[in-house]
Amino acid sequence: MREATKTTTAAKANQSVNHSVSDKHAIRMPCLDISTNVNLDAVDTDPLFSDLTQAVSRIVGVSENLVMILIKGSVGLTFGGTKEAAAFAEIASMADINTNIKRQLISTIGSILETKLCIPKTRFVLKVFNITSSSNSKL
Repeated sequence: MREATKTTTAAKANQSVNHSVSDKHAIRMPCLDISTNVNLDAVDTDPLFSDLTQAVSRIVGVSENLVMILIKGSVGLTFGGTKEAAAFAEIASMADINTNIKRQLISTIGSILETKLCIPKTRFVLKVFNITSSSNSKL
């Protein structure tokens, strides 16, 4: 009986450790998806990807190799009734993105888009998704 209890306790401890490790890696994988009406064909996007990756990594507190960035140009998009340069972005992360982090992301990403793509900060919108592990379905 005593041996069975030890085995059950050890199994529960292993499940707990495995769960924590997988959650730790899942938490550290933010994805930034940007759509803009700016034509990117003549733009060297490598510096843009690099700056965005570094910014998200620093602000959210994750390693750069765990940050995903998607950028779509020439998207049909209007803002304020005009087709002037604008961008819509979404960031999804299992990390807790609080109000302070949201403000930093909006400011920093907005500055990068303004510098690299000439999109005014006033024509940039960021939508934040906080994904919790309890809402994820297992495959």
